[in-house]
Amino acid sequence: MAADDNTVLRLLCHLAWLRDLATDTSKRQTLDWARRVYNSATHLQFRFVYPHRLLDRVDASSQPPLAKALEAVVAAADNAVEPLRRGAGDESSSLDLDTARELRDSLDLLLVTANHIGWGGVHAPKEDRSLDRPVNPLRLLSEWRRRHRDHTGHGSLATSGSPASEDAMAELRKGIATKIIADHSRVMDRLPGPSSRVFHEVADVHLRVDVEELGRAGGDQLIQRLAARLIRPRPSRSR
Repeated sequence: MAADDNTVLRLLCHLAWLRDLATDTSKRQTLDWARRVYNSATHLQFRFVYPHRLLDRVDASSQPPLAKALEAVVAAADNAVEPLRRGAGDESSSLDLDTARELRDSLDLLLVTANHIGWGGVHAPKEDRSLDRPVNPLRLLSEWRRRHRDHTGHGSLATSGSPASEDAMAELRKGIATKIIADHSRVMDRLPGPSSRVFHEVADVHLRVDVEELGRAGGDQLIQRLAARLIRPRPSRSR
């Protein structure tokens, strides 16, 4: 996608279309509908935590209500699609009335909140099936890092050596920047539960790979050690 894409607005328009689909009394809300809401809302939540462009950013005073509204949609949709994970139904299965109502109400609140603070621009219901793709945190974070490869201060850590080591050093800078965002962004503090853990885990995976690649390319060992200290220890597994 281009650096000036309007993905936040497209996601809001798509979620508005999905919301309107749920208000049509001639249609029933299915697991497929809930899955589409879950995927789109999670992508939108990622854009909130990791803004891809200046217009994606949200003022500090507006972050708490937007974070809460986003989390409510993701949590309600996650609960709604649980039967799919357990193999207890197919995508055409109907949601029970309470589950459908909770998800629809949380969508209403998110759209009202986004409109109130002016996030993404003026949204109108519009379907965009390309936004229904399954959530892949590693790919999403990779896209964000590619966009911000010039924001990590390439001249701040001087290195010498082969082109391979210089390329690995550039990737490590991006890994460090990503890790700093995950650990110190104020938005991250407002995303409780699974969402926050996923972003932290993905940032650690990226940085671990970058450190290992720099080592294989013969890069600066001191910087490798300093970067490795940023990575949280992996939890021990009981045998």
